[in-house]
Amino acid sequence: CLAPDVRYWSIDSHWTFGPQDYTDWFGIKPGSDKNIFVPRCIWLVIDCPLPSIRSLKIEGVVEFQQGGNHLMNIDTIIINGGRLIAGKYFIAK
Repeated sequence: CLAPDVRYWSIDSHWTFGPQDYTDWFGIKPGSDKNIFVPRCIWLVIDCPLPSIRSLKIEGVVEFQQGGNHLMNIDTIIINGGRLIAGKYFIAK
């Protein structure tokens, strides 16, 4: 994709992606012990406290919003061509 679709974890209406077997959270941000799939072309920003997650499969991008303390409790993370971004990128001078 040329321009990823940016979504925010905290906004229920942003949860309109994923395959049909993830319909238990379609249109509502997922609660505890769910399987979460972030497809290609989705850039999901974690901007609020997370529930416990059973599995997180990333083919797009998952990024922790800058400026906060985040805790991630996940049984399994699979990154399949995607990215998980945490922290800032610094270039040493």
